[in-house]
Amino acid sequence: MKDLNEPVSSLLVSGGGNRVSELHAGSSVEQRVPITWTACHFGGQRPWFICSIYSIGRHCGRRVALLYLAGKLFACRRCYGLAYASQRKALYFRDIDKAQKIRTRLGGSAVMSERFPDKPKGMHCQTYERLRRAHDAAECRSMAGLLRSIERRDRRAGGRH
Repeated sequence: MKDLNEPVSSLLVSGGGNRVSELHAGSSVEQRVPITWTACHFGGQRPWFICSIYSIGRHCGRRVALLYLAGKLFACRRCYGLAYASQRKALYFRDIDKAQKIRTRLGGSAVMSERFPDKPKGMHCQTYERLRRAHDAAECRSMAGLLRSIERRDRRAGGRH
């Protein structure tokens, strides 16, 4: 399976200025894309691409830092329907990930069957307790979601007999 994060060609941006740039990927794609600039908090300016795709009968016009070449034109994530890996996971897996991240942040193991880590030296008690509550809530949601998933699977399997 092809890794979508792996670069497949180089990209040349020309034109510059405040208005339009031409994006070239290899010799097959050439597209004019508007650019806008915003002021940064500590001085200077930051460029943004404006997605110039018509999708679902509407002009997108989103201001984005990255454009993707998943079809014949450069477009934003929304226009191509791209999602982050975590967005494709079931909710109960996301909650397990959240609980494991809290455990490792506290210096413990991500293994859920192991004891919850003690408060790290130097961490405020309030912070530790807030993380503990967030962990417990995420763990509870993940278990409930997993049980619902198993029940749905069992109902579907029960109907096939």
